[in-house]
Amino acid sequence: MSPMYRPVAESETSPVALTQRHSVVLEPYVDTRGWIQNAGFHLKRVAALEKGAIDGPKAVVLHRTQSSTIESPLKSFESGIGTHFIIDKDGAVHQCASLLMRTAHVGRIRSRCYESASCPVEEARMIKSWGWAPARLHDHEKSKTYPHRFPMNEDSVGVETVASFDGTSWERPTPAQEKSIKALIQLLQRLYGLTDSDVHEHDNISYKTPGEGDGLYSPSSAYGLPPLVQPRFPFPT
Repeated sequence: MSPMYRPVAESETSPVALTQRHSVVLEPYVDTRGWIQNAGFHLKRVAALEKGAIDGPKAVVLHRTQSSTIESPLKSFESGIGTHFIIDKDGAVHQCASLLMRTAHVGRIRSRCYESASCPVEEARMIKSWGWAPARLHDHEKSKTYPHRFPMNEDSVGVETVASFDGTSWERPTPAQEKSIKALIQLLQRLYGLTDSDVHEHDNISYKTPGEGDGLYSPSSAYGLPPLVQPRFPFPT
């Protein structure tokens, strides 16, 4: 008999140490349907959110939900207004829309050059003459390309953080939320070649309650992405 074969029960068994199951490191990636796999996210598509093909994405816009739990904003997403991601207080990240699709989350944008006092003289004079005219200003700005204007629905990813608002101040993110926000943004930056200059607070670019996006992301303290050992997640339902 060939030395390559042994009758059953006559061959040596492998040492126990070599038979234990080991974790396999899998890199996160965006699948062909626009869903992030291998990142431990909860993938649940809300079809009403998806409004057509996205350009990029080229930026990230940070929001707060103005709620104490995740249930009400998830329900409101069914109306067709909402973000690609929502982060619960325990740090769980829910992806609700494909990254191939835009969602309605930004609203009318302000003038980037006017806010930074960098508009050409004639443009600044024209914008000033309009006074309070968000619709007119948005129409003027959308003819520009990003980053010469603020990001819009057409080219940005929206990220909601579950947090309440008492009429005066916004609830701070929990430590778990801070970590998840950081990891998600770093992942989006890595996947799409974005930088910290492409991360925007909603109230700084649109007409929202002041402070809505403040304090959610701090570029100065990177958490980094640890090795991932989760199995590949299935496509969302």
